[in-house]
Amino acid sequence: MQAGAEVEGSIPRGDVAALIATLLATGAGVGAQLEVVSGETPIAEAVAAL
Repeated sequence: MQAGAEVEGSIPRGDVAALIATLLATGAGVGAQLEVVSGETPIAEAVAAL
């Protein structure tokens, strides 16, 4: 997954669900607006880099 202020591409629904679950569990990204697309970075690693 790629996350950032300006990324382009697509993301499967399952990855969106996993991203939301990870964001809720970790509290990462609070108050941020994210654009995300599929990529080779694992979701937990991408969220940790926010």
